[in-house]
Amino acid sequence: RPPPVVAIPPQLLGSLPKSAQKFVREAETPKGKQLQLVLAKPAVKDILRYALSSVLRRVVYVVSHHDESNLRVLENLVQCRHELATRMGFENFAQYSITNKMAHAPDKVTEMLTWIR
Repeated sequence: RPPPVVAIPPQLLGSLPKSAQKFVREAETPKGKQLQLVLAKPAVKDILRYALSSVLRRVVYVVSHHDESNLRVLENLVQCRHELATRMGFENFAQYSITNKMAHAPDKVTEMLTWIR
């Protein structure tokens, strides 16, 4: 499958390392011309290591590490946790998880957080 592409504003071009600048292209979109960064592996590696913009590094990391199979694994985990909790007699996993902790109930956690604010 082709590498993901992310739109970048022109002002962030200067924060890209030179090695990653060759992965920038101009594309026509419904919003007009737009700069796009092709997230090929060499570009991702250099951007995460050398880009000056923390916002750009964060966006590149999230986009390049997004995998649909991870979402299916997480959805399965949530379903399994819920099933475990209900089989143990609890309404949800939060209640099951907190029972043996200091707060003893999710509403006590909410109460404490409200008190702290």
